[in-house]
Amino acid sequence: QYWVARDPRQVVEEMKLWMAQYQVGHFEFYDLTAIVRRQWIVEFTDILLAERLDITWALPSGTRSEALDAEVVDRLYRSGCQELTYAPESGSPATLKRIKKEVNIRRMLASMRAAVRHGILIKANMIFGFPGQTKWEILQSFWFMMRLAAVGVQDVAAFPFVPYPGSELFKQLVAEGQIDKTGLRYEAFLTGNVYNEVSGMKSWSEHVSDRGVKLLSVGGMAGFYAIQFLLRPWRVVKTVYRLTTQRPRTMLERTLDGVGRNFIQGRRRRVREIEPPSTAGFEAPVSPSADASVAVRSGQLAADRMDGRGLDQ
Repeated sequence: QYWVARDPRQVVEEMKLWMAQYQVGHFEFYDLTAIVRRQWIVEFTDILLAERLDITWALPSGTRSEALDAEVVDRLYRSGCQELTYAPESGSPATLKRIKKEVNIRRMLASMRAAVRHGILIKANMIFGFPGQTKWEILQSFWFMMRLAAVGVQDVAAFPFVPYPGSELFKQLVAEGQIDKTGLRYEAFLTGNVYNEVSGMKSWSEHVSDRGVKLLSVGGMAGFYAIQFLLRPWRVVKTVYRLTTQRPRTMLERTLDGVGRNFIQGRRRRVREIEPPSTAGFEAPVSPSADASVAVRSGQLAADRMDGRGLDQ
């Protein structure tokens, strides 16, 4: 299949349009092919540098890394790139060859080191449970994740393999009878592909169980962050600072921030649920001698409504 890349000048002109119309100051490009051709990304960054746009930008979706050498990484940084996601998917040469992923692990690690030196936020995506993936290949991927932590990568996301309809591996699984495209079970399978929930993680490797894929995905990320913070303890301090100031930056920080916010909001919701019903708007007959106390009570209810004390909002 063939694709045609947009002219980099056209992309920059569109960015300037959004800046003028909506005051946009940060752009995120969800493009898996942005750095496949070295000439394109070099020209794009050169235009950004020449225009001197006061913007930042990121490639958060898992870009290819064929052209990400030290010179290109330097151009990315100087043109405003703040975040870069690599998609090695496996640390095993055998797995990479089987899934036809043209990744040079040594070159990718060198590119990551250069990006870390420039202060670019680096994230890597890993996948477990490929068809035919052996335990040795999984061990190689697990070890590769620890090497990513040593290099200085800030985030790793580990996912189970998901066979997308139309892909070569999907067709292979259908031909082998592992995927039945008829009936409601296929619709449930497609829904699971979209949401990718932990409870529904499935292994497509005959060497690893469904439970094993869950443990590898969660355990691999836990091991990565443990090694990262052990080798770079100052990142723990930065993480705590950004969380307390509500300015999360990394994937881990955004996740913890979201969990914290949900926990606090949940506690507030439970408090509101157990509070007594509001008496606002209830009028009881009173005698003239009780007018003063009623006025005070009504005033307190109004004040309570203003600051949220004791009333269900």
